[in-house]
Amino acid sequence: MNIRHLAFVLSVAETGSFRSAADACNVTQPTLSAGIKQIEHQFGAKIFQRSTRSVAITEFGRQVLTAISDVVASEEALLAQVRQLLKPEVKLIRIGVSPIVEVPRIMDLFADYQRQYPGVEFVFKECFVDDLHDRLHSETLDLAILPETAIERKGIKTSRLYKDPWVFLPSGAELNRFADSAVSLRELENQPLILTSGHCGLSQATEAMFETEGLSLDLYPGRAISYAALENWADLGLGAALLPASKVSRLRQGPCLPILETDGSAAMLELFACWSAKPKEARHVASLVSLLESSSLESGAVK
Repeated sequence: MNIRHLAFVLSVAETGSFRSAADACNVTQPTLSAGIKQIEHQFGAKIFQRSTRSVAITEFGRQVLTAISDVVASEEALLAQVRQLLKPEVKLIRIGVSPIVEVPRIMDLFADYQRQYPGVEFVFKECFVDDLHDRLHSETLDLAILPETAIERKGIKTSRLYKDPWVFLPSGAELNRFADSAVSLRELENQPLILTSGHCGLSQATEAMFETEGLSLDLYPGRAISYAALENWADLGLGAALLPASKVSRLRQGPCLPILETDGSAAMLELFACWSAKPKEARHVASLVSLLESSSLESGAVK
């Protein structure tokens, strides 16, 4: 079994598109498609249902996706360990991120730390939120970054990193209902909203935002597996969608409207750094944790 082909599967599941996944994996689309077909042949079952307009994960694919992620992550962890053993002068910080996290923003936030510790390398791994907690407790990750509403507090310490503004993607069937301006959460109370499967933290954050404001949530019965699927389904008129602004596709042509809470302030998704409460043995990891524990959020950056 080719692990790279398994990585192709994860990329398609994340992007909802064979073309986007091929770009992300730096391969041609035929190469990616052939790799996924080989995996499906070995499994004896389809992972994706393809059409000329969309890609959907099958129920079988949904069931094996976490196991595929574990295999790919294990290879990455092994390679990181080998690199550290062969080059002990290189210090690694293993950072797990939910798919909802904006990694370039994290790199900006930690820029001062990297200047102070030029011999430290960040190794990023994208995981589902449940997997992030498991890896924190088993100490195969040094740090995890995910939405506040997806954090399991037991044995975990946290520090807020940044906020990402929420935007509203109207259903293609109801574009005329919304002017090209901000919308309030109350206006969205009776809008059928499409959510993801819950693995990335987006669904929990959406539900918590409505609950905090005392508003009911009308859900579209189906669930998407990627943010690209949310955009596509909204354009098709299946329902509306909410996304953090950083996760809206650069190629999107439809409207993305800022969302206001009931008090008129901009609705924000809060992203937190999390780490195990156990003492850190590695000095470079302890230094980053110390920075996070003493930091405050000012102008979107860790100071």
